[in-house]
Amino acid sequence: MKISIQAKEEKYVEIGITRGAVLAGRIVLYSSVKDSTAGLQKEEGQKYYLLGDGKTKVVEHYGLPDILVEIKEDGKVQRRITDSEGRFVFEGLRSGRWTVKLYKYNLPEHYRFEKDTFEIKLRPGEKKEILVKVVPRKRKIRFLEKGGTIIQEEKK
Repeated sequence: MKISIQAKEEKYVEIGITRGAVLAGRIVLYSSVKDSTAGLQKEEGQKYYLLGDGKTKVVEHYGLPDILVEIKEDGKVQRRITDSEGRFVFEGLRSGRWTVKLYKYNLPEHYRFEKDTFEIKLRPGEKKEILVKVVPRKRKIRFLEKGGTIIQEEKK
């Protein structure tokens, strides 16, 4: 804010102060329970999560490092990179509606964000934590050629 004051002049300025909000989160890779290539074994007490199709069971595998997280509000943009455990923090945010956008540059192959853009409303002094799920991407497999049938005969 710029204020001009002339000699022997008094001006009063009212400055509103509010506590900043905090948005923290973690980006976590979930692996399919059926995915043997992930080397995933269900541990005791580990919870399943069902994907949107209601059929695919996934479990938390690990936090994703080096994912770009961006938040915007009224043209103001801030960005963070997730740490080695997939965590990020934005501090001192103004209250209001913020748009969160996630960038897929460092996602493992055949995975996607469950949701890559969403809005969050923050109030003064509020601390919100979010969990962003990275889930297996459904893929269709097409066989391009018909294979023959192998018949194994017993030896007598």
